[in-house]
Amino acid sequence: MGGLDGNSRIEPLAVFMPAEGGLGAIDAVQWPGDVPAVGLDDLLSLLRPEPDFDPTSVDGASIIDAIRPLVRATPYPDLTAPPPTESFERPACPACGEPYEEGLTYCLECGQVRRT
Repeated sequence: MGGLDGNSRIEPLAVFMPAEGGLGAIDAVQWPGDVPAVGLDDLLSLLRPEPDFDPTSVDGASIIDAIRPLVRATPYPDLTAPPPTESFERPACPACGEPYEEGLTYCLECGQVRRT
């Protein structure tokens, strides 16, 4: 891939990110325009021979400036922090107090119709 000098190559790729269940098989998948689809592991393998990213270099600053508008403005999670201890509580049925089952429009315990 190289630096941002006149010898650079830009190669479009559609990168699939793994979900909680992992990454499924991606075999010969193409986006319109013959853009290959790859998994995150494939992308990392392609980037491994590249020199380390230096955000303070002219090339690094240019890449950051180009990508910044494409990335959400929310902060990245701290992956080293322990997981949160609070749990999500489902809304409770006003008639019997039991939590509603996700996706249902009535209470399994007493049959009360859920009002949203």
